[in-house]
Amino acid sequence: KSFTANEINKITGNTGQVWMHESFDHIIRSEKQLHKIRQYIKDNPIVSQVSQVSQVSQASSLRRSNDSQAGSLTHDDSQAGSLRHTERSAYRFKSNAIQNSIYGVDIDDGAVEIAKLRLWLSMVVDEERIGTIEPLPNLEYKIVKGNSLINIPDGTVVNDSLAKEIEKLTTAYFHITDKEQKQEQKQIIDEKIAEQLKFVSEFAGYDIDFDFKLYFHEVFHEKGGFDVVIGNPPYVEHKKLKHIAFLLKQIYDVYSGSSDLSVYFFEKGINILHPNGNLSYISTNKFFNTGYGKFLRKYLLKYQINSIINFEQVEIFEKVLVSSAVLSISSVKPTQEQFFNYTEFYKEKDWRTEFNRRIEQSKQFRQSLFDEKEWNF
Repeated sequence: KSFTANEINKITGNTGQVWMHESFDHIIRSEKQLHKIRQYIKDNPIVSQVSQVSQVSQASSLRRSNDSQAGSLTHDDSQAGSLRHTERSAYRFKSNAIQNSIYGVDIDDGAVEIAKLRLWLSMVVDEERIGTIEPLPNLEYKIVKGNSLINIPDGTVVNDSLAKEIEKLTTAYFHITDKEQKQEQKQIIDEKIAEQLKFVSEFAGYDIDFDFKLYFHEVFHEKGGFDVVIGNPPYVEHKKLKHIAFLLKQIYDVYSGSSDLSVYFFEKGINILHPNGNLSYISTNKFFNTGYGKFLRKYLLKYQINSIINFEQVEIFEKVLVSSAVLSISSVKPTQEQFFNYTEFYKEKDWRTEFNRRIEQSKQFRQSLFDEKEWNF
């Protein structure tokens, strides 16, 4: 996030933290700054990385569009001469996707704010008419701060009446247009959520500050989970996790006394998918061949592996030489005839130029030939 912030500051001639609310408002409200940022994104799509957000937005919106929600793309607000709600434009498509189909959680406040900013930038880069640009769709209770690994345990007693009240209040919140009334409603919701989290924390015996089913209840009510989970799990060595190791051991089947933090995100990600949902992570590939990876390898083989793109000693992230892998997994039981695609890049500096060709030439491996032992391709 700091890289993105520095680049935006460089363009706008500002200093400081871009993701702070006052700076966020300044960028949105200044037409001059908007022109600069939009032009920079168009001229430097790879460096700005906004194109990545755009692709996610377009893919994610398909669920809502196919679930009879596409009408919001052509909604008419009865304003004379207004075209922005009646056109099926890239701008409206992305706005609908962001508002109805994208959810996110991060433990860091800054990451949450920069995510909101980049989502908004992904919309405005496609809108030529400055006068028609709207504020970012309300992302309260959609892009949130919290610990995504430590949630309300299954089977824990919750305050049912309070849970229903929170669902009712948050549903109504998105339809309130008055700013003061909206702020009052948010304060009430936050207090109710805090009360529920305190209630379940007492039963669980440890602090819980976030829960997917509590914050994103509509996703689980409608479909039983997410269609797609995308992430870049953090790599943190086990020796730095001593303060939460006892909790991870209670919660996760993939726990090992020496596992790094990233392995737990795989189990969490798959658990919040709906049946036949898809998980796509870019993560360290250390679990392929380590002792602590045994439990994760065993766990992942219970599901359908679609593809693995393995980057051995390749600089995927700028100035960071690490070994990573992109895994695509579906939350369905694999058949004995299940094959997955495998592509490998080894110490290659120009992997980007070769990427598409190499993907087309992927090898195929039968999944049933793999087990909890080390994965060698």
